[in-house]
Amino acid sequence: MKKEDARTLYPAAQEKKRKTAIRLLKHKALSHLRKLQKPPKRVASYFQAGSIQYAAV
Repeated sequence: MKKEDARTLYPAAQEKKRKTAIRLLKHKALSHLRKLQKPPKRVASYFQAGSIQYAAV
């Protein structure tokens, strides 16, 4: 069976794969945001850049 056939014959499997990818992306994004919360000095240093300094005011 060709890959193209598998995609058309098993849409439920493709949907499950897509949902898994979305769940993984969400998990990674939240994990990264939690990581940024831990060292506040590092996060604050991001806002010292001239192009986005207005956000720190």
